[in-house]
Amino acid sequence: MERVKKQISLTKNLYKRVEKIAEEKKESFSDVVSKALDIYTRENKKLSARQNMIKLIGIVESGVSNGSTNHDQELYA
Repeated sequence: MERVKKQISLTKNLYKRVEKIAEEKKESFSDVVSKALDIYTRENKKLSARQNMIKLIGIVESGVSNGSTNHDQELYA
């Protein structure tokens, strides 16, 4: 897997927590951060899908008459 280097800033407290996890799991700091970001982005994607479903439900309740043909415009507007 190709990796990209990126410089980030962390609070001292967060840095220490990640460092402790890396030591406990015998993994690199970078691997722990990468795994955490992977989980975060997957959860965020699930949240976005849920938010879009809530918007779709709102179309039904809102009385929009062309929601079935123009649902993308209503969901992503």
